[in-house]
Amino acid sequence: MKLLLSLTIVILINFSNCRSQTKVISYSVEFFLLGSLPDYFGWAFPRGEQELIYWFQGTDLYNLYRFDSLLKEYNYSTKHKIQYDIELCDSIVDEKSTTFWYCFKSKQLFKFFKKYYVFTFYPKMYVENFWDKYGKLRYRPIKRKNDLQIKSFLAGAFFVYGSIERNHYYIRIGNTRTKAKVIYRLLKYYKCYGIEYVKHTNGRPNIDEITFTPSKKLKEIFDYEDNMRKKLKKRDFSKYFEQFN
Repeated sequence: MKLLLSLTIVILINFSNCRSQTKVISYSVEFFLLGSLPDYFGWAFPRGEQELIYWFQGTDLYNLYRFDSLLKEYNYSTKHKIQYDIELCDSIVDEKSTTFWYCFKSKQLFKFFKKYYVFTFYPKMYVENFWDKYGKLRYRPIKRKNDLQIKSFLAGAFFVYGSIERNHYYIRIGNTRTKAKVIYRLLKYYKCYGIEYVKHTNGRPNIDEITFTPSKKLKEIFDYEDNMRKKLKKRDFSKYFEQFN
């Protein structure tokens, strides 16, 4: 029997009449992380790699902090632990500052994520320069999952790629069309409305932009993730990640 990696999150929703209501949201941790996985030009990793999920630096550290926090909460609440590591993998020094790059590694999650991608070999010029192949996210394996898992995937995607601007909901993804298409189809499946999908190809990176109004099932989740992202992006995580240097 397959273990469902789930985590319950309690959120407080404030209403305009100053009342508040406690809502409970459960996430499947592995699917939240799958949704939030940066897929720039597809999920890629070095030849022979079996545990490197992705690497983060500077303005992206709030993503890695969220990964770390969710996994710590999950591991604290269950005996079925997810093994993972965060390691300093590089640093770049210039006249003004030092930029640290951190690698997020997990053999368990690496094996899990691979099931949802189809892999294509890079052209020879890229193979010789470290990369072997890259993965394109697949829609059907995710669509076949249960309600909790799919909503967790969308929550993770909205945390990384989403925003709410003047009551309009957006998901903007750079150079990651396959993931954008998966998200677009899932939003339609959950009966979000007013969905518009625009491909901006004149700049760098190319941006796939999805504008929509979420269904009731998704609105509370997206509102929570939008607030979480805004709070975390205001924080300086340099001290927190010193423990991994």
